[in-house]
Amino acid sequence: YASLTRYQPKSFEITKAQLENLAVSLEGWMYGEQPEEIEATVEGNEEEGDMTFYYKVKDADDNTYTSVVPENAGIYTIKVEVAETANYAAGSATADFTIGKAYLTVEGVRELTVSNTGWKYGEEPKAPSVDGNLGNGTVTYTYKDAEDDEAEFSEDVPTNVGSYIVKATVAESANYFGGEAYNEFSIEKGDLTMVSASVPEELVYDDTDHQLITVSNVPEGATAKYYWSEISEGEYE
Repeated sequence: YASLTRYQPKSFEITKAQLENLAVSLEGWMYGEQPEEIEATVEGNEEEGDMTFYYKVKDADDNTYTSVVPENAGIYTIKVEVAETANYAAGSATADFTIGKAYLTVEGVRELTVSNTGWKYGEEPKAPSVDGNLGNGTVTYTYKDAEDDEAEFSEDVPTNVGSYIVKATVAESANYFGGEAYNEFSIEKGDLTMVSASVPEELVYDDTDHQLITVSNVPEGATAKYYWSEISEGEYE
C-alpha cells in the first residue's frame, strides 16, 4: 500500500502596505487673493483613501495644526492625512507653502496716494494725508522744491512761496510691502490784511526825531515803505 501524506493547513497574513510615495504640495498665493477653493496636489494615495488637510505656521509645534486655512502673509506647512484602505495603511505627508505680502499699489485694483491742499504764506502748514495705506504701515512725509531737479527730499516742511512735491513713504506691515506716493502742491502768496499801522494823535515840534508811524505784523522778509505829504491850511497835498 502506498503511504498517504497528510498536509496540515497553516494560516498566514498579508499586511497592509505603507504609502511610501505619499506626497503633498500646495501653490501659495498673495495676501488678500486667497482662492475660493484650496486645491492641494496629492500623489501616492494608491487606493484614493479619504484625505484630510491641516495647516500650521512653519516650524510651529505640531499641536497647532488646524483645519482652518491661514489668511495672513507668512510661511506655513500643510499636512495631508490619508485614511487606511483595504490594502494600505494610513499615512501622512507635509509640505511648506507661502502666502506672500501684497503690494499697496496694483493698477486697476488698489493705489497708494498722498494729497496736500497747500496753503498761503504765513498760514499754518496743512498736514498731508494718505489714502490706500491698507496695512496701516508707518508713514513718513518728506518734501522738495518742485522746480529744482537737483533738490533732495527733506523732512523740513517748506514755508516760502513756491511749488513743492510731498512724498509719503509707507513702511511695510505684516501683510503689505511698503510703498511710496507723490503729490505736488503750492504755497501761495499771503494776504496783508493782518498788517496794521498807527500814528500818534499829536506831535509837538521839539527839534528831535519822532516815530511818525508804527506798522505791526509785517511778514518776515517783507519791506514796509512810508509815504507822506505836508498838510497846509487844512488841505492835503
